Amino acid sequence: MTVHSVQQMIRYLAVMGLNRLLLYTEDTYEIKSRPYFGYMRGRYSHDELKKIDDYAFMFGVEVVPCIQTLAHLQQALKWSSASELRDTADILLVGEPQTYQFIEDMITAASAPFRSSRIHIGMDEAFAVGLGQYLAKNGYRTRFDIMISHLERVLEITWKLGLKPMIWSDMIFHFLSNDAQGFHYPLDVDFSQEMLSRLPADLQYVYWCYGTTGQLKYEIIMEKHKELGSTSVFAGGIHCWGGFSPNYGKTWNISHPALRACVAQGVREVIATSWGDNGQETNHFTYCRACSCLRSTGMPMM
Repeated sequence: MTVHSVQQMIRYLAVMGLNRLLLYTEDTYEIKSRPYFGYMRGRYSHDELKKIDDYAFMFGVEVVPCIQTLAHLQQALKWSSASELRDTADILLVGEPQTYQFIEDMITAASAPFRSSRIHIGMDEAFAVGLGQYLAKNGYRTRFDIMISHLERVLEITWKLGLKPMIWSDMIFHFLSNDAQGFHYPLDVDFSQEMLSRLPADLQYVYWCYGTTGQLKYEIIMEKHKELGSTSVFAGGIHCWGGFSPNYGKTWNISHPALRACVAQGVREVIATSWGDNGQETNHFTYCRACSCLRSTGMPMM
């Protein structure tokens, strides 16, 4: 989205009564010391992001940077200059000093333009962490151990900068599951006191789910999140990444049980994600005539 388009979206959010915009970027923001970061990707400059934040502030909308600090970084890591930062094609190499300098540069650049002290630092779908260059350098280590050590190092950066971080919670569940082949949020997780005690404090977890139609399953996972030590956020999906138009039927069928579960479990913050994955072709501003609701793509809304 251009700055103008984001401003248009902010006006719609304000009219709909939504009070927060999570502007999702992977490498599409400027780090002045790293010219290849976001190169030829339409990255936002610092001034453009500040302009977005100033505009949102007029409407009472908080803009929160939403970035990645572990996986989903294939575009940033594809350059030869990033070879020492790469574990696998899209995952950062954990444990190396240059990695955490890179992450500090990312977090500093992503958060500086905004008034908000909140930041979403990602960390979802890092299934192959520790199984690439990390394995060759360090030998085998459980992915949960790698994830926790990495998370602690990244949180040191956010706390130093006075930020309040949140992460996607799927890898915590996945790495503590007995089902090594399972996808996100298996129900057989090992939430023993020993494991829970290793999780960092002062961190908010975001439970994302875009396909479940049963309220009970949502509630079971939300209940499990209470053991992590903070009030979780729920992120559902406005399905706009599967073709030329939003899938209203699927969106409707998954959103109603999810929101009922949020009410039942006391979840107070909900994100309506509208991703732009996998070459999606849905227009960013598409209206549903049947229900007069705006649907958008390219960023999650909160």
